[in-house]
Amino acid sequence: MSTPEGTKKRDYSRYDQMSTAELEQLLRLDFQASENGDSDLDTILYLSDLLARRNGPSDPDAAWAQFQTKYRPYADGRSLYDFGDEEESLAQAPPASRPRSARRLRRLSILAAVLTACLLGGMVAQAAGVDVWGAIARWTDETFRFIPVDSGGATGAGKVEEDMEQLWSSLQAWGMADRFPTWHPDGFVPGDLEITELNSSVSAHVIFYGEDIIYTVEIQRFIRPDHSTGVFEKDGTPVEEYIHNGQTYYILSNIDTLTATAYDGEFMVMIYGTLTREEIKAIIDSIDGLTSTQKREQIQASLAEEGQRLYCPKIPEGFVRSDSNYYVDPFSHQIDWSEPYLRGDQSLVFGLTMNKGPSYRVYEKDDTPVEEYVYHGITHYIFSNNGTTTAAWLVENTEYYMWVTDGAVDMKALIRSAYEAE
Repeated sequence: MSTPEGTKKRDYSRYDQMSTAELEQLLRLDFQASENGDSDLDTILYLSDLLARRNGPSDPDAAWAQFQTKYRPYADGRSLYDFGDEEESLAQAPPASRPRSARRLRRLSILAAVLTACLLGGMVAQAAGVDVWGAIARWTDETFRFIPVDSGGATGAGKVEEDMEQLWSSLQAWGMADRFPTWHPDGFVPGDLEITELNSSVSAHVIFYGEDIIYTVEIQRFIRPDHSTGVFEKDGTPVEEYIHNGQTYYILSNIDTLTATAYDGEFMVMIYGTLTREEIKAIIDSIDGLTSTQKREQIQASLAEEGQRLYCPKIPEGFVRSDSNYYVDPFSHQIDWSEPYLRGDQSLVFGLTMNKGPSYRVYEKDDTPVEEYVYHGITHYIFSNNGTTTAAWLVENTEYYMWVTDGAVDMKALIRSAYEAE
């Protein structure tokens, strides 16, 4: 389970939101990994410690049996104490063979960490009832979100969404955000963004980790024309041409993997891994391509279908729209739309989510109290975070939000302007 080193520092907090079963599966997958790839020891130790802290005391005999059946078989069945021959062979082996031996020792040390987790606790099952439309506001010193009434708490979806937003933000700096998919199959977690700069191109590379499989999204931007764009291996299955937003994606198979790629002379998009054709097409469909005006027209049409209108604030003078985001989940049909604006070094973002289920959006905040501002019969929640002010509110099943640089505008006046007649 080697996670790529990305452009941001390591953040393990996403694992905190995973279930015990998911954490245990990640550990087992690491043991099944080829010895040609190094285990991410820091991540394994974090997962093991998390399991130990999460679980209560367990019967030692039961824990040992759990360890023997769930983890040890995936590490070649070797003993935790079988270091003697390995250490001797490591000392005597020629340099070329030492990495393989070192990896085995590393793997055994990981087994010891997992054994500790097993001995300290058993498995915990969690369940939560969900009322799709009923939602209440909840906040702590650090976060704000809407959760369903009677919900047992947040799931990992909010953290995954947060990771994706950070990913898109990083890609915007490289001019690749509108080429990157905004949807991924359920159960997949994005790794870190890896940027590679060459003389003739810049590539962005992200691995998505599933329960027992992975897939990769790679975007390559050619700074100057290059006639050599690489060769893709394939089997005898016919190549399928799939058109999205006027661009042709070529889908080809090779044994148990699928690859989809498109090239317009400047950007090459590649999506490859153990995916179904339905999944890879859904990923392609989530790649942006509409103009900002078209995105606004689509969100207005979607709201109209629900008998709602777009409550858009009057953007203060001097702010210029810098981008626009519109995304429809191909399976749940949940819709996200937002428009960021800039005025010098000041920022303003307005957006909404048409929820088709429980809200997943989580907002960061500082420990300043949340202010409840009632206007137009709707409660708006206003809070601050590191030099910004955020407002969030619900209109039926639609969750609106705005955040602005502190001092840039009067947030309450901005809210009131959203309800003025168009």
